Amino acid sequence: MTQTLTFTIDGQPYGFGKNHANFRRGNSQFAKWKREANKQLMGQVKNVTPFTTPVHMMLDYVPGDRRVRDATAILDGILHFLEASGIVENDKLIKKISYVEHPKNPHNPRIQVTLFSLDM
Repeated sequence: MTQTLTFTIDGQPYGFGKNHANFRRGNSQFAKWKREANKQLMGQVKNVTPFTTPVHMMLDYVPGDRRVRDATAILDGILHFLEASGIVENDKLIKKISYVEHPKNPHNPRIQVTLFSLDM
């Protein structure tokens, strides 16, 4: 049976911010975003069974400003968030990624994540 999950996190997402000073815990901006994202996630999904098999992640990103953000940093932050929130058992299970960046919307920045279990 294919497992699926879709949710939306409002607000500007932040990357994990791996650098020499904060490699293990991420930066404070990311930590703040992760707490808020988790609150939003818990308001949308209840009693989710974590993904424990390979996953395809579709990510739609709507930035809130013109700042150029590195897609890999955003993806890294989302992958870390999915594992930390218990949605996926381990982010190494995400084997396929579809990433779409939409035009900016300063009134409604957000990400929408859809996860599908893969038959492998």
